[in-house]
Amino acid sequence: MLPILQVGPFALRTPGLALLAALWIGLEVSSREGARRGIDGDRIYNLGFYALVAGVLGARLGFVLLHLRLYTGITPWTRLLGAVFTLTPGTETPWIGLVLAAGVVAYLIWRWGLPPLVVADSFAPGLAILAVGVGLANFLSGKAYYGIETTLPWGISMGGITRHPTQLYFALGSLATFAVLWRLRYPAPPSGKRSGGAKKRAASYPYPPGFAAQVLVILLCLTILLVEPLRADSPTLPGGVRVWEVIALLGLVAGLAGFVYRPPVSSKAA
Repeated sequence: MLPILQVGPFALRTPGLALLAALWIGLEVSSREGARRGIDGDRIYNLGFYALVAGVLGARLGFVLLHLRLYTGITPWTRLLGAVFTLTPGTETPWIGLVLAAGVVAYLIWRWGLPPLVVADSFAPGLAILAVGVGLANFLSGKAYYGIETTLPWGISMGGITRHPTQLYFALGSLATFAVLWRLRYPAPPSGKRSGGAKKRAASYPYPPGFAAQVLVILLCLTILLVEPLRADSPTLPGGVRVWEVIALLGLVAGLAGFVYRPPVSSKAA
């Protein structure tokens, strides 16, 4: 793969660049989708930014707390601070970061009085783009999400073994998810108007709030379920059950259940 791109005297880490590009594009797309749905685009952008900061800090500090013995002997305190806040791959606890980010998002949605389902729909296409970036970053690093051995012509060589490019499979599945969500975009206001014809646009949109977010969950979970059997580094539970298959299956069931238990949309006479 290509973990480092040498540009003159500069060594650029391509996985980080892929993630940064995906984050930036995803936030831009989400803020514009939020504006289409009647939410200030800056609110969506700020919400995503605060969630990102909380997630990164939570994942890093969570790792430090869970491995505190590794840091208690570091002196002086300035060196300790540097060690605590240095972002090194493999020194994060993702689930703690996700929990903290979710808490920050929930608090800000409540604090700003935003409709949660509309916010979720606004972020759906941006999260699909972020998933594409995660797949590309893993592919460029060559150290995570790699596949089992294969003889297929599109296999890639890693460590002298031809493997399934599962990172690219995931990126392509996420890209297909984004394409579907792009088709589900909320109608834009008339040219030159920020929110003109809001009632008319709402009446012409056939999907209830939360629909785009459900589609995101369902399609990404399906992608994970299709790709996981081809992974060589998938974490497993006792008995050989793959962790991500369990998570994806639960997410798929939850996403589909949302259609079954969704309250009917009340129609108002024009």
